Amino acid sequence: MRNYEQNVKNPGIDKDKFYLNYILHPYWGAAYYTRARERGFEEGQSFLYSAALSTLYEFGVECFFEKPSIQDMFVTPVVGSVIGKYLFEPVRKNIRQKAERDWYDEALMVATDPIGVLSNSFEKMFGIKSQLEVNYTAPAGSPKVDVMVKFQLR
Repeated sequence: MRNYEQNVKNPGIDKDKFYLNYILHPYWGAAYYTRARERGFEEGQSFLYSAALSTLYEFGVECFFEKPSIQDMFVTPVVGSVIGKYLFEPVRKNIRQKAERDWYDEALMVATDPIGVLSNSFEKMFGIKSQLEVNYTAPAGSPKVDVMVKFQLR
């Protein structure tokens, strides 16, 4: 716990290998973006979802082992969302439009939304159907912000 407390207070530039920072992190940013899009989020919301998950990871799990990485918090959602929008989404759309899918189509669907595959498998295994709905209302002329988050298991 002492490591966590020390690390969480001192984000910095990490010295991870190139493939970790500039291939794997953008890949996961794209996966987060895609998961949000598959859940019905708009593009801007999906970017924020990717940024939120990246930040939660950097200041959550990773802080037990090392300092949060400033470049990871930027590269993961920014580059990842671009990859998600301009590569993953068109690939997934083209695959969905096919009359018949080949094995590599299924592999691409898994590779472009691994979180969705895990989520769907979990839901099927336990007979759960989840629904995520986020509503945001900011009344005109009021500094008060109402946020409703609804998570339903059926």
